[in-house]
Amino acid sequence: MIPSNDLSVVILSNYDEIESKKYANKIVKIF
Repeated sequence: MIPSNDLSVVILSNYDEIESKKYANKIVKIF
């Protein structure tokens, strides 16, 4: 359906990594 599906997956994977780091930093700050 989306021709650049692979590219989208790569972008989403990188985005998830960045968000995970942000959440990890927030958790560290909370504790």
